[in-house]
Amino acid sequence: MKSSERLLEVLKYTKKSKNSLGKELGHGNGVTIGYIVNERNGISAKVAAAICDNYSEISYDWIMNNKGEMLLTKLESDNGKRFQNIDLIKTIKDQNLRIEILEQQVIKLIKSR
Repeated sequence: MKSSERLLEVLKYTKKSKNSLGKELGHGNGVTIGYIVNERNGISAKVAAAICDNYSEISYDWIMNNKGEMLLTKLESDNGKRFQNIDLIKTIKDQNLRIEILEQQVIKLIKSR
């Protein structure tokens, strides 16, 4: 199945127009989606990731490589969310540590004046 056909399947599944899906994915309008549907462009990793971020039940591997089924099983979808949550928690912890270090540096700079 061509990338244009896969994107048409996504549009059908989401019940969105090219324009509304484009806006939802942060592209402002449906031009990017239209280019893919009209086979001017393929599906980029960025577009595929945006689709999967908005619709976690849709398989990234299916969108990009036409492998497997469009919809993930409930377990696969839940695991993906769990892994995303773990990544977010790690990112937050890393950012909190960075904030603490920067706050300490600010205090040292203030004291050195």
